Amino acid sequence: MENVKPELDKGVFWPAISLVVILVALTIIFPDGATSVTNKMIHAITFNLDWLIQLGGFAILIFLLWLAFGRFGKVKLGEPDEKPEFSTFSFAAMAFCTGIGAGLVYWSIAEPINYLQTPPFGLASGSIESTLWPVTYTMFHWGITPWALFVVPAVPIAYQFYIRKKTKLRLSLACEGLLGKHVDGWVGGLIDILGIIGVIGGVGCALGIYVPMMSAAIADFFGIADTLMLKVVIIAIWTAIFGTSVYRGLHKGIQVLSRINVYAAFVFIAIVLFAGPTSFILSNSGDSLGVMLQNYLRMSFYTDAVTQSGFPQGWPVFYWCWWLAYLAMMGLFIARTARGRTIKEVVLIEMLCGTLGCWLFICVLGSYTVHLEVNNIVAVSAILTENGII
Repeated sequence: MENVKPELDKGVFWPAISLVVILVALTIIFPDGATSVTNKMIHAITFNLDWLIQLGGFAILIFLLWLAFGRFGKVKLGEPDEKPEFSTFSFAAMAFCTGIGAGLVYWSIAEPINYLQTPPFGLASGSIESTLWPVTYTMFHWGITPWALFVVPAVPIAYQFYIRKKTKLRLSLACEGLLGKHVDGWVGGLIDILGIIGVIGGVGCALGIYVPMMSAAIADFFGIADTLMLKVVIIAIWTAIFGTSVYRGLHKGIQVLSRINVYAAFVFIAIVLFAGPTSFILSNSGDSLGVMLQNYLRMSFYTDAVTQSGFPQGWPVFYWCWWLAYLAMMGLFIARTARGRTIKEVVLIEMLCGTLGCWLFICVLGSYTVHLEVNNIVAVSAILTENGII
């Protein structure tokens, strides 16, 4: 399948790119107005649709579990005797590295400190109860529910592509069961256009956060100035790595790079775990996991409608929206790499491996950060506050 010559869908590509260019131009020309409009839109969505977003995320999780363990779970995405195109490790690694980047390292450190300073459920900062939630809520935000959001479009897209033999991988394929023949018309095109805009917005948001983080870390480590040129160089290197892996294809490029990333991540986490306060990290991780499992339903539907602290809207609701921005990209990518697997395998491998990979980072880095803060070893909160992170 990698030898198939790619074709540009001009009816989707040009309208999507044109809208992005217009939005970017308006943002540059009217920065204050764009900021005001964006903030109002975010507030309107997160505060007026918080209940729907929370309910939707949990409903998707339940639906996928039903799909995996029901009669449809045995359906193979491909020919009946076809073997998986990629090994289980490569399949999970590629999805993990595509959907998760520097943000996991960043938020594994920053999020727990945020929750120490502004705990959920109206808890007082510095109280014993508040120390239960830093790693717990971070695990929730990078856990099985958001990974379910990635998987839910992948299954119908893969079904249409490998079983019904559709010739194009498009986000709108996931809606064919609902839209029927209209998916090939302007309605399907609009879905694909919005998917592209969402991906560009999500990636742009990520770059806006992580490029300054990387440039500041590099500048501090090497004792150089944190300049615009340094940020440009970082973007150029990232683009070169990404472009090279894509050019070499799934098997020789993305698969190889993903496996290298995962191995490097394991080494990094092992160093932090065993060089740091190992006992505290393991103990706090186990405690946080227990608190999360005990309160998963409460956290999944928490909107704080009475006191209106803004915590659920600013964190889980916003997070679900951010994960949804990558829905088109991840749904298509998982579908493309799912050939030869059953629906049950796709659902369970992606949700469980993605979740466990994120939790590994959060438990180790988050617990280590909490240890530094609560024992007054390093004033992490002061550092984050000084840099405008909390």
